[in-house]
Amino acid sequence: MDTHDVPSASKPAVNDMIGKGVKLDHESYTYLRLRLPLEKGMVVTVEPGIYFSPHLIALIRDSKHIHQEVLKQYESVGGVRIEDVVVITEDGYENLTTVKSDQWTGEL
Repeated sequence: MDTHDVPSASKPAVNDMIGKGVKLDHESYTYLRLRLPLEKGMVVTVEPGIYFSPHLIALIRDSKHIHQEVLKQYESVGGVRIEDVVVITEDGYENLTTVKSDQWTGEL
């Protein structure tokens, strides 16, 4: 079994700029995608997440793209990451995660 670790795209290269009003462009973030062809036997994680950081939300709070009622409902949660561990198979993948996210995300 071959295991690969992909750095998180959510961590800015220059962490001290966050919260100081400095606009970070896309090049400030680490690379999100796995740069290797997937092969049978590889194990990877799929880790979508959303985080409600007050200092970042303050920058976009009044945007027309923000649904204020939904933000108000979930902002106090802080965030969530749904992680699945998958193994690449001959014709796709097998999810190795024993707790399936659809068992509890539908209740949110």
